[in-house]
Amino acid sequence: MTTLMVCLDSLGYSLLTKENTPYLYELSKELNKARLKTLLAFKGVEQTLFTGQPPTKTNIWMELKYTKSLFKYYKYIPLNNKILTYPAILHQLIKKRTNLITLENIPKNLLKEFDVSTTQNIWKTSFFQNKSFICYKWPFFIKNNKKTIDFFKKTDSQKIKKLIKNIQSNIDLYYIHLTDLDKFIHQNKTNSKETIKKLNQIDNQIKFLIQAFQKQKNSDIILWSDHSQVNIENLINIQKLMPKSKDYTAFYGGTTVSFWFKNNNIKEEITNILKKIKQGKILTKQDKKHYQIPDTKEYGDLIFLIQPKYLIFPNYYQKTKPFKAMHGYAPDKADLDGFIITNKKIPKTLTLEQAYKILKEV
Repeated sequence: MTTLMVCLDSLGYSLLTKENTPYLYELSKELNKARLKTLLAFKGVEQTLFTGQPPTKTNIWMELKYTKSLFKYYKYIPLNNKILTYPAILHQLIKKRTNLITLENIPKNLLKEFDVSTTQNIWKTSFFQNKSFICYKWPFFIKNNKKTIDFFKKTDSQKIKKLIKNIQSNIDLYYIHLTDLDKFIHQNKTNSKETIKKLNQIDNQIKFLIQAFQKQKNSDIILWSDHSQVNIENLINIQKLMPKSKDYTAFYGGTTVSFWFKNNNIKEEITNILKKIKQGKILTKQDKKHYQIPDTKEYGDLIFLIQPKYLIFPNYYQKTKPFKAMHGYAPDKADLDGFIITNKKIPKTLTLEQAYKILKEV
């Protein structure tokens, strides 16, 4: 039995409609479709699906964590982050990492404080290792742990064509991660005419891939999405509210801010400021347990989360142009669910951990 598994990043359950994705809509009726409950996480969503363990068990939540960093000397290099990202990626490859990061807009003096939450990508998990596989997560193209690298950016269409060229009879699992939609919705909103056109395009690309794959006998299909997005209505600049002090470190994401304190005085001062921001809340220990967030110093002495429809801006990912849609909100406060479409028998709603138990039989 051969299985094709596709991640359609940001194609949420609510976007899977006859208008947006006619082929996938009909396919979901022909096969089985489930609502996939997402997490208040970024890197942790994918890791949970492929390990069956939540972020509280894997300690993989956000993409970055506060720890001893590979990039500790980068502040001394007289280049901006955009240029510095290239040697940073090469540095990570030399260290044999397969989970790579770019330097985004992280202040250079803070690069020494942060590193990736995991250095290895999903094909190192037992989900892949107990079978023959091809995994295409750009820039890596992996065949049974043999790694090749695409040094130039690839569109989803180019990735799909490359995967099709590599279809062969002795592979158990093909996995491809498609990311064009995620970037597109961030910049165009979930319900714009441009997004609907993009969804139609991706729908046709998936049709092309599946029809090529179905020429193989005894094939299974698993399509899944990690989350949806929420349209942004208001921006909030949290950085300008913070005191100028060397007694704390802050990492400003689009929906969360993590803080690390050197003393209780600065912690109390910042806590009092954050309590006055009505558009968000400080996560309690109970909140972290509820949302399965690791309660470790690596992710913050304090974490502030904003409400859906708001964007923390500027942040360390967007400096001059804010996103028009975003994910990473509390999933019980907004419809952020993904989906699974598969030949396999599945209930109508699944958690990521439940999905793993079903999918691991691939």
